[in-house]
Amino acid sequence: MSIPDGAPIELDAQSFTFTTLDWGDERTVIVSAVHDANAASESLTITLRASGGIDAPETEVAVEIEDDEPLPPVRSRALAFPPADAQDSATLRVRCKQDAPCTVLLDCHAQADGSAFDGALPEAIPAWGAVTLTAEDIEGHTGASWAGKGRLGCALRSQGNLSAQVWTRSSDGVLVNNSAFIRSEPEGNEYRADIESIPEPESAEKSNLRIRCDAPQGETCTATRLSCYDDAGKRYDGALGSIEPRQVRHLASGGAGGYHRPPLAGDGSFLRDALERPIHGAGADPNRQRRSLGQQQRIGGEVDG
Repeated sequence: MSIPDGAPIELDAQSFTFTTLDWGDERTVIVSAVHDANAASESLTITLRASGGIDAPETEVAVEIEDDEPLPPVRSRALAFPPADAQDSATLRVRCKQDAPCTVLLDCHAQADGSAFDGALPEAIPAWGAVTLTAEDIEGHTGASWAGKGRLGCALRSQGNLSAQVWTRSSDGVLVNNSAFIRSEPEGNEYRADIESIPEPESAEKSNLRIRCDAPQGETCTATRLSCYDDAGKRYDGALGSIEPRQVRHLASGGAGGYHRPPLAGDGSFLRDALERPIHGAGADPNRQRRSLGQQQRIGGEVDG
C-alpha cells in the first residue's frame, strides 16, 4: 500500500502477507489524518499492489479529507479565469505582500453552476515573492477541471497579505488585465499606486508606464520613486525625482528595469497608466490596470480602462 509523497495521512500498516491458508481473510488498515498548516480539504488516493505470485490488477482507493480548521480570510480575488480548453488563455499571478511567507488557499466557483473547486498551493509564497498559475495548475491544486462550466472565480484566502492579478490572452493575441481592482495604499504621509506586474525586458510584450502628475497648479510631484520586486522577493529601487503638474513621465519596460511588480510613491497626487503592446497579435494597447490611483489626502485621481 502506498500514498503520495507529502500526503497528510498515515497508514498503520504498509503491507500485509497472505498465505494459502488465510488468503481469504479480511485485513484492516487504519488511515489517520495528520495536522497540516492550512484549512483546505483534500482528496488523494491509496494505491494497492499485489506481488509474490498473485496476478491482481493495481487498485486505487479514494480518500477525502475534510479539514476541521476555520478558513482564513479572503485577501484577494481572481475573476473570469477561462478553463484549459478555452480559446483564451490566462495566467494568475499571486504575490505575498509581507515580510513572512504566505500560505494560500484557493476557494473557487464555476460561473455556470456555482460548483466548488477548492485547494491549496503546495508551497508558501516567499516573502514579497510571487507565483504564476495557469489553468492546468489550478486544476492540479483543486483536483478537477471546470471545462464546460464557464469561467472560474476564485477567492484567495490567507492569514498573510496577498494581491492577485489575472492576465488573459485572447485568441487574436491581445493581452488584457482581468483583475478585479488595483488601488492605492496609504503609507504615512504618502500614497502608493501599484501595478502588480510587468514583463521582463526579454519578453515579447513591451510595457509602457505613464506617470502623470495630478497635483494642483503651482505644486509639483516631488520625491517620486519606483520600487520593484522580482518573483523571488528581491527589491529594486529607483528615483524618478520631480514631475511637474499635468506633465507625464514615460517609462518603457527596459527603462523600468523589467521588474515584475512596480509600486510608485511620491508626495504629490498622480495618476498612473500602463499600456502593453504585443509584438505578435492584433497590435492593441490594452490598459494593464482597471483601477489605479495615487493621491494626497485632499485630492485623488482614478484611471479606468
